[in-house]
Amino acid sequence: MNVLINRSDAIGDTILTLPLAQLIKEIYPNSKVYFLLQKNNEALLLHNPFVDKILVYNRNESLLIRFKKLINTFKALSIDHYLYVGGDNLPSLLAFFYRVKFRGGLRKKLNHFLFLNKGVWQRRSRVKMHEGMYNIKLLESIGTPIPSKMIAKISLPLKLCRVEVEKGAEKLKSMLEVEVKKRGFNLATEYIVIHPGMKGSALNWPSEFYLQLISYIEQKIPSRFNYIISFTTSDLPYVVPIRKLLESGNTSENTNENGKIKDKIFFLNGEDVGTRGYMAILSNSKLFIGPSTGTTHMANALGVDLVAIYSPVKVQSFKRWGPFFNSKIGTNNSSGKVKVLVPLVNCQSHFKCDPECIHKGNCMSLLKVESVGQQVLIMLKEQGNFSKV
Repeated sequence: MNVLINRSDAIGDTILTLPLAQLIKEIYPNSKVYFLLQKNNEALLLHNPFVDKILVYNRNESLLIRFKKLINTFKALSIDHYLYVGGDNLPSLLAFFYRVKFRGGLRKKLNHFLFLNKGVWQRRSRVKMHEGMYNIKLLESIGTPIPSKMIAKISLPLKLCRVEVEKGAEKLKSMLEVEVKKRGFNLATEYIVIHPGMKGSALNWPSEFYLQLISYIEQKIPSRFNYIISFTTSDLPYVVPIRKLLESGNTSENTNENGKIKDKIFFLNGEDVGTRGYMAILSNSKLFIGPSTGTTHMANALGVDLVAIYSPVKVQSFKRWGPFFNSKIGTNNSSGKVKVLVPLVNCQSHFKCDPECIHKGNCMSLLKVESVGQQVLIMLKEQGNFSKV
C-alpha cells in the first residue's frame, strides 16, 4: 500500500496530521507513507521514522508545473491510496484523473464529493472532538478501526538529532553575544520562550499582558531566566506593541538585577534561524508560553513544557485546537507538561466573537496576568527550578 497524504497548508494543521503516518505504519507494516506538504513545512518531518518520503507542494509555482510534478509523483511512487486532509485541491483532482483506486479523506466541499470516492464527511465546526482526532478518524475509511490503545501510544512526531540541538544552542549563543556586549546579557541563564503572535484565526491575549507576565515572573523569581520573544513577519502586529512598551519603559513594576526587564528580553525572528533551528531553540527552553498558533503545537510536539492561552469561542477552543500530545486525547509519557488557560466566561459564541456579547470582544483581557503567572510558577516549581513561590 502506497499512501500519499495531502496536508498542504499551515504548520499547526500539519503537526496535527502527523500521527496518521505512525498509525498507518503500525496497522499496515509493509506500507509506504508519503507526505505532500506546503513549501517551508517540509523541515517538520525530517527524521520522522514513519514517513518514507517528503514531497514539497509550492503554490507559487504555475498550475502547469504543479500539474506535471504531481503526475510524475503519482507515477514514480505508484500511489494507490490518496488521503486528502487539508490544503490545495489540485492533488485531489490529479488523483481522480490518474484513477487512484482509493481516494479518501475529508469531504466538506463539492469538489471533495466529486474527487474522493472514499471520503468522510465531517462537520468539524460542531467541535465533537479534537482536530487531531478528526484527522485520525479519516483513516477508518481505509477499512480498519483504530484501537484506542494505539491512539494512546502515539509518539511525539517532531524529531531532532543531538547535533541539531547542539547547533541550535550554539546559534542562539552567537546571536546573544551581540546583546552581551550591548547590555550585559547573561548567556549562562536558562530561558523561557514566549510567542505572542498568531495569524488571527482566534482571539488572542492582549500583547501588553505577555510583557506584564515577564514582569510578574521576574518579581517572583528575579534573575532566574532570560526571555526569548519569538515571531515571524506575520506576528509583527502582536510584537511591535511589546517593543514600543519596552522602549517607553511603560511596563509594570520591573525588577531584576539591572532594574530593567528589557535587559533580559531577546527578540528572535524565527525566519533568521529556519524551522529546524527554531525547533532546536525551543527544545532547549525551560518553558514555552503562547496562544492558539502553530508554534504552540510545535513546542507540544517536541515535548516542551508549555502554558497555552486559548479563546472561549467554541470553534476556536482548546477542545478542538488545544495541544494534542500529552492530553486526554493523545498521550505519551515522554512529552512535556501542558497547561491550557481560558478566560472564565460563559461564552455563547460559536464561530467568532458575538458583537452583542456583554464583554464587547474583550473577554481575553479577563484572563489576568497574575492567574497565568501563578500557573507558570507552578510548572517551573514542578521542574525543580526553585523551592518557594
